[in-house]
Parts: sequence; C-alpha cells; structure tokens
Amino acid sequence: MSDLTPFFAPKSVAVVGASARESSVGHAVLKNLLEGGMPAHWAPKDGSTGFPGPVYPVNHKGGEILGRQVFKSLGEIGEPIDLIVVAIPPKYIPGVMDEAGGLGVPAAIVISAGFSEMGEEGQALQDDMLARAQKHGIRVVGPNCMGLIESDPAVQLNASFAAVLPRPGNVAFASQSGALGEVFLARAKEQGLGLSAFVSLGNKADVSGADLIDWWGADERTRVILLYLESLADPARFAAAARRVTRAGKPVLLVKSGRTAAGARASASHTGALAGVDDAMSAFLAQNGVLRVTRVEGLFNAAKGFASQPVPRGPRVAILTNAGGPGIMAADAGTNYGLEMATLSEQTVSTMREVLPVEASLTNPVDAIATAGAEAYGACAAALLADPGVDALLPIYVGPGTHDVAAVARQLVRSVGLARQVGARDKPVLSCFMGGRVPEARAVLEDAGLPLYDFPEDAAQALGTMARFRAWLQRPQGEAPALELNQAALDEVLAEAPAGWLPAPQAYALLEAAGIPTPPRADASTPAEAGARAGEVGFPLVLKLDHPDALHKSDWGGVALNLADAAAVEAEAAAMLARATAQGLDAARVRFFLQAQRSGGRELILGGRHDPAIGPLVLCGLGGVMTELLRDVSLRVLPLSREDAQAMPRELRSAPLLEGYRGEAGCDLDALSEALLRLAALLEQPRVVELELNPFVLFEEGGFALDARVQLGPPAGD
Repeated sequence: MSDLTPFFAPKSVAVVGASARESSVGHAVLKNLLEGGMPAHWAPKDGSTGFPGPVYPVNHKGGEILGRQVFKSLGEIGEPIDLIVVAIPPKYIPGVMDEAGGLGVPAAIVISAGFSEMGEEGQALQDDMLARAQKHGIRVVGPNCMGLIESDPAVQLNASFAAVLPRPGNVAFASQSGALGEVFLARAKEQGLGLSAFVSLGNKADVSGADLIDWWGADERTRVILLYLESLADPARFAAAARRVTRAGKPVLLVKSGRTAAGARASASHTGALAGVDDAMSAFLAQNGVLRVTRVEGLFNAAKGFASQPVPRGPRVAILTNAGGPGIMAADAGTNYGLEMATLSEQTVSTMREVLPVEASLTNPVDAIATAGAEAYGACAAALLADPGVDALLPIYVGPGTHDVAAVARQLVRSVGLARQVGARDKPVLSCFMGGRVPEARAVLEDAGLPLYDFPEDAAQALGTMARFRAWLQRPQGEAPALELNQAALDEVLAEAPAGWLPAPQAYALLEAAGIPTPPRADASTPAEAGARAGEVGFPLVLKLDHPDALHKSDWGGVALNLADAAAVEAEAAAMLARATAQGLDAARVRFFLQAQRSGGRELILGGRHDPAIGPLVLCGLGGVMTELLRDVSLRVLPLSREDAQAMPRELRSAPLLEGYRGEAGCDLDALSEALLRLAALLEQPRVVELELNPFVLFEEGGFALDARVQLGPPAGD
C-alpha cells in the first residue's frame, strides 16, 4: 500500500501561488488552511478550526498575506515541508517539482489546470511534471483538481478551494470531477452526511482511486468509501485494492460515467455487441465487490445507510407505514432494487393486532393507518425488528397535523434501541418521514443515528445496495481451476494462422485442443469436394458457408440444415456459392464447412473478448439469431473461477429454460460451466483477441459448439 501520510497527516504545508487577491484560488486555499472553514461546534475542544501545523505562503513577490510572511521560494522557508499545494501557471510547475524534490518534499497537490485535459501539448507538460516528481519521489494529487480535505480533529486539513465544508464523519469521497466534488460537499452538508476525507483527483496523473481505496481501507475513521470516476488507470490494481478492502467488510461505492453506447467500439460479432463497454465495466466492478450506482444521489442514499447502520443479514425487508401509498411505493422500489418483502410470523401479526385499529393492514407492508399514535407505531416497529424473518426495517411516517411527529420519532428511536438490546443488533433501520413537519423529526432521528430519507424509493435503494454488499460478503471467493489442455495443438495453430478471423477448420481445431466439444466435421473448397466428403461426417448434416467476410452466416444464406445425402450436399453447396458471389463475396475465398447435425437442446451463446479498459472477459447468454435482440447475457472478467462459471447461467432471465421448465428436462449445467472455463482458458492464449460459440447447444447430457468464430491478433513482434 502506498504511504499517503504526507497528504492526510502532514506536519507542515506550503502554498505555492498564495495570493492576496481574494478571488484567486491561491488565496482561497491559504485561507482554508488557516481557518479551516469548520463550524466551531464541530471543532476540537480547544476551539481551533484551522490546520494546526506551520503553513507557509509562497509567492515570488514576497510580502504578507492574511497576516503571514510570504516566502519568495520554497528554499527560502528553511524548514521541513511535508506537503505543497500548487496554484500557479502550469508551465512553471515542472520547475517547482525540481525545487521541492531538492528539499525532500514528499507530496504535492497540483490545483492548476492546463495539462492533459488540454490535448497533446498539455499531456506533454503533464508527463514532464510527473517525470520530475517521480525522479524525486514526490507523490502527486491532480493536476486540475480542487484539492484535499482531511477532517481528523488532530489534522483539520482543508487544502482546497472548496466553498463549503461538511461536518466530520466516517464517509470518504474521491471525485475525478472537481465540479461534482463541490456539488457533493454542498449536498453532504445539507444532508448532514459527515466526511472523514475528500480528495479531488483531477487528471489522476499519479495518485489514483486504487491508492485511495487502499489508504481508506486501512483508515479506522472511514467506514464507507465513495468514488466518482471517469476512467480506471490500472484496472488490475484497482481490482486488487477493491477486493481486498471489500472482503474485509468495508463497502466501496462508485459512480462510473461513460455508460452509453457512444463510448463503445463498433463490433462485427455478437459478443462485441453484447459485452459492451458499460456492461463489461459493471461485471468487472461486481466481481471485485464494488457497489455501482448510476447517480450521485445514489451515493448519498447508500452512504447514509452504511455510515450508521449494520449491513443486513439478507434481503428481507419489513415496511411499516401510516399511509398506504408510500408503503406501496417502497415495496415496488424495494423489489426493483433486489429486496424481498419479508413474510411476517404469526406472533408478529398478533402483537401488532393488539395495538392497531381494526382497519389497519397487518400484511407486509404494514399500514398502521393515519390514526395510529406514537406508542402504537413504536410497538409495531419493535415487533417487526424482533421477527426472525425480517432482515431490515423501513419505517415510513407521513405527519398529519393532529399528531406529534417528534413524539413518533422518539418512540421509533426508543423501540429500535430496545430491539437491538435483545437480538436485532444486525438489522438496519432506514426511515422516511414525509410531509411539512419533517424538521420536527429530523433532529431526533439524526441524533440517534437513524438515517432519514425524503422519499421511500431513496431508502429502498439504500437498503438494496446494503443487501447487495451482504451478498458479496457471503459469496465464495473461488479461484480459476487448472485445466488440462492440448497445448501443443494450440501452439501449432496459433503459430501458423494469420491475424484476423480464422477459417472454420482452424477455429474448430482450437476448440478441440481446448477441450470444448464439437460434432464431427469436415471442410471443402468446392461443391464437388463437399459432396465427396459428406460421408465422413454422416447424415443428416449441416452445410455452412466459410468466408472471412461472412461472419453472420445466416445473413448470407450460408446455412443449410437436414441434408440427407451427398447429392443434396453438393447441390446446396453450388447454390450457396451462387448466392455468395451474387452478394459480392469473392468466389476464390469461399469454402464450405460440413458438420454432423445435432437437433434439440437449448441454444446459447458463449463468447469472450479482450476489453481495452479492463482486460479479458467471457459471456454466456441466450443464443441463436435473436441473441442481440433479447440481450439476455451474463458477463465475467477473467480469471474465471468455477463458482463464477456455475453462477453465470443461473443469472440469465432464461435460466428456468435451462433448469427445466413446465415438465421439460433440465440441461446439463455442469457441462456448460466446463465449456465456459475452457473458453476462458482459450481466451488467455497468446494472440486470441475474440471468440464466439453461437450456438453452443446444451442437452440433458453434454453440449456442443455448433458454430465458432475466433479472431487472432498479429504474431508477437509484428
């Protein structure tokens, strides 16, 4: 793990570019360092709110700013410096790194813009700055960022030009976008969400999200880690850090931008179209325990839950409301976010019946109706938390003018406290109070550490995210198994084959060497040869067009089924050749592929490719010609464990078809898992760029790859 102590616990700080001009960034950073911006009632007992160590303003003009002597250079300070914050024109910053390096400065926050975000010239300047920093062992946050905040009372470091400062807490947040960072800080203050630290990453020239996951993962003051990222500089390192921290029980939540097809590469295969950029990223994050949310507001929702509540044992939620509509909204949202409506025990129902009006609904969601008072509401909350079939409670209260809403909140707090003393310690409670009297309840709930949400859907989203994290913690880790492959045969094909999409005989030779079952087959270069070799395959057989430009054979009229004799094969091959040339394919490159026909079974697509952002991944989904229309797929990033290979088909919407539906026999899911593992092993071979089995037909016993495409890259050294 990288030592980021000089950023988060420096003993001294210098501001390079400190300015007397109040509207400047250099002035704002210096002022925040000296004054902190922390409200007095959140400050340490001595009342101080600024950085407690020496702060040195640096500006070549010298003078005095905010009552502090201004040094004309870092060297003029004459004292050790742990951290420099740089806010000067970018062309001068490489020189600052040399000067700081000569003085032994270990860390720099570069606020200034004008680097890689400006194009090639800016990238060159950023590379020069980073090279000089690395030469001297200086770690860099930024450039093009708004700075860093550490709320530890012993540090009180506000090395940023942020306009607002949330209260101290246990949530750490890093943002690649400075603008979103400012919005997040303001929203956190508004919502009462306390931060342990905040880092604006900017261009991420050096310090990255992986660095911060590692650092905050070991930080006892940080309970949950939030990230907004636009890219991953080192996916393998990010994955290792995220997996290590989340497996230890600390959640990592991420908003990752760039979700749309506008960022995806064009692809000639089904696999490329199905395993798009965003789908691949989601699979990568899920495999490493990172909880992805789609909106920044989702970070707030989940963070409020994780920051103060235990992670639920499971997805079963009980909803308690005094108004039917919000309860239904919560139930719908909970289902959408992966929660299950808990089935209440007879004892729970009996207890609630004793305190609620006869008009109340005692099924989940429980509607206590508007006339239920504080004591009845609290008694129901206690009963629901005591129910062994309930993993979490979502209480909703719409405050009518006739009731004391603060009294309801106090009774809820009391009931939760008592329930946790007698066995509900690991059951989170996320509340939603609605209506014009919410402020009366807010202070009561927040003082007790019960998060308050504006709408039922927000609370349901947070609980769903927390339940997802529990599922991750309970998921077996697994490792990629060692498989027996015919490596000599693989090496022979890969050494001889040209780059591009392989002809069918070579593609199937790779499958056979990898241990992926295929039907008997033969190839031919003319219709006459196809007829002559048909007997080697057996009847009935399938005839397929084999041409490098005809990847989707059915689109070219390049598949013929149920051919019963050699004459039929030769005649169909001649017709297929005529159709191909009529559509513009080069007749000299047309070949034919003969394959024993396998009828019945379920058609699947198995595929794999090397994603440019996250590496090799494999895909399993419903196959055939409807593949891209239905988009029923499951993805995993390599290495692929046996547990992942077994889970993938069970994640499909069409899983019931594979497991046995309406009296039909189920398919051999073990054979499917084995094929996925072997396909993953093939994808890890040198030069293999992309491959696809569509269809891979799965039977009650076993399965076969009935069509295969394999794309190779150039040989090493080309």
